[in-house]
Formats: sequence, structure tokens, C-alpha cells
Amino acid sequence: MRKKAVIIINNFAVGGVERLFLNILPQLDRDKVEPYLVTVWGSGPLEKEYLALGIPIYFAGGRFKFNKKNPLLKLCFTIIAPLTLLRLLATLRRIKPDTVLTCLNQADILGIWAAWLAGVPKRIVRQADVEEPRPLVGFLKKRLAFGHATGVVANSANTKTFVQRRFSVPGDKIEVIPNGIDLKSFAKGAVRSDEGELVLGVVGRLEPVKGVEYLLRALSILKNEFGLIPPVIIVGAGSLMESLMEYAKRVGLARVKFLGEQIDVTGALEQMDVLVVPSLHEGFGMVVLEGLAAGKLVVASALPAIRDLITDGENGLLFPIGDSKALAMILRGVLTDPKLFHRVSNGAQRWLACSGQEFDIKNVSRRYESLLL
Repeated sequence: MRKKAVIIINNFAVGGVERLFLNILPQLDRDKVEPYLVTVWGSGPLEKEYLALGIPIYFAGGRFKFNKKNPLLKLCFTIIAPLTLLRLLATLRRIKPDTVLTCLNQADILGIWAAWLAGVPKRIVRQADVEEPRPLVGFLKKRLAFGHATGVVANSANTKTFVQRRFSVPGDKIEVIPNGIDLKSFAKGAVRSDEGELVLGVVGRLEPVKGVEYLLRALSILKNEFGLIPPVIIVGAGSLMESLMEYAKRVGLARVKFLGEQIDVTGALEQMDVLVVPSLHEGFGMVVLEGLAAGKLVVASALPAIRDLITDGENGLLFPIGDSKALAMILRGVLTDPKLFHRVSNGAQRWLACSGQEFDIKNVSRRYESLLL
């Protein structure tokens, strides 16, 4: 007998969670799982891709276009939250699911609470980051989400530890399932087309937590102290986009290009040789995995979750969190020492051959399928 499973997310923004489930849902065995999708905070750029999956979709919080730059957005969400909860409750009572899985704070708080009120037997929170929530959000998530959940999925051991410490969830209630990607689709960009100058790149939200400002400071150091001005591609959008562009212009980083938000991450990675991940917090580091799969040399912050994927000097290069000077020194080495570039790049390919299958989307999807049954 098929199990009904409802996945509740915030919206269809271009983010790690949204891209992950866009890849997982087609992999589920429809003879075993009957999936439904619900958003609580509008739509987004990936709506068309989700609709193409042929899965029933419900917009509990309305179908407005998600725009994080709108200062009234959070206020509006707070005002309509009770109505969203009621619509969620009505939707769940109509579907009568066996399992509800929620992702991201707003979906966790409203989704698990609604699932508990609707009598859904299996209620699972998926925790994907280790960023400290605002006090009110943390309180509500602890009481209404984790307090009424029957299980928790963490995307890394580091995230599991965070959930145990921050939300007082017993370790035996938490299952670790890593993020997954389609390794074959990323592998097409794994070979450099020429031996010209290296192109640096960033892929991610332009928000404080992603630390892109530290890369720009490092690039300024490279320019002023060593005369190195490499081409740089910054892929993503967010609240810091204008200030980052202004800073780059002010310090003379003329070869830095801001490409905005792109749905096709594989295409973005194909344009670069070195992927820089200067994040201040990461629960897993999805873009690190994508960079490794795409054959890019990854230079990243030495966060616990990233150290689970990268061994410094072997399959990538790590620098202290928020240290622009250290990042500049590493980039200088990569840009001026071809042997270093090729040695670490080859190490990344060896790591992928040995450990990559754990993160292949087919294997990760099977684990989520078992979770939903």
C-alpha cells in the first residue's frame, strides 16, 4: 500500500533545499510513495521546474512571487501566519498523509504544528544549517517544531550536534542523511577547456552568512600587494548585492562580474576553474560538493561541515573563517603555482571516485524514500 507523504517548504526560491528536493522527488518510487508538496511563503523562480514534476502542489501562504528584498515581506508573513496555519491544517486533513517532512524555519514551525493538529502519525523536521536563529524563531522552533516532531533529519554530523545542543533533541531521534546531487550532470564541466588564466568564482546567496565580502577583500589584497587581478564570477542574488558591487567598483576590482541568480548551477560552475566558498556558517556545504563533482579546485572556509568534505591540501584548500588575508595568500598560491592547482584538483577527483557515491542523488533519494515510508 502506497504511503502519502507531504513535503512542506518555504517557497520555490533558488536555494540548496529547493534544488535538493527538485532532484529527490523524481527519484521516489511512486508505487511506494505518493508525494505532495506545500509551500508556506509564496512561490519563486523554481516553480516551473516543480510543476513539471507532475506532483500536486498547494500554496498555503499564497502564490505571491518571493522577493527577499521587499522589506514588508517578513511583516506580511507574520500577519498572515495564522491564516497559513489554518490553510495548512485544512490541506493536511484533506490529504490525510502518513508522513509530513518540513524544511526551513517557517515551514518547520507551521508545518509540524499543523501536522500534529491534523493527527499525522509521522512528523519529521529536516535541519540543514547551523546558523543561530533569532530568539523568537528559536523559541517557536523548539516548542512547535521539534517539540511536536516524531523524528529529525540532519544533513551532517555537525548539524546533528547543533540540533542536540540548541534544541535539546535526543541524539537517537536524529538521523543523518547527507545532501545529494546528480554526479553525472556536474561531471560534464570537470575538464578545463584550455590552459589560460584561472577563473575564480562564487555560487550562493549574497547574504552576510555567505561571506562574499571576505573574498572581495582578499581580491583587493591580491591586487594591491601582488599585482594579481584574476577574472572572478559571482553567481547569486541577495540583500548585499548592491553593496558588494559598490565595494568592488570602489576598490578597482574591474574583473569581478556579478551574474545574478542562475537556476542552472552546473552551467555557472562550467565558467570557473576555482570555486571559492567563504561562508561563515554551513550545515553541509552543498556548493562545495557541487564544486568537487564539477572538477573545480575548491577553496573554502574551514567550517566543521566543510572539513567533513575537504581535507586541506588533499582535495581542496581551507582558510580560517573570515580571514581575508589568509584567503588572499591561498589564492595567490593557486594563481601562481600550476603544480599546486593540478595536485589538489587531481586529489579532488580521487576523493570523488572513492567517496562520491555516498552523495549521489539516487542513493540519497533511497534513504529519503525509506524515511517517508
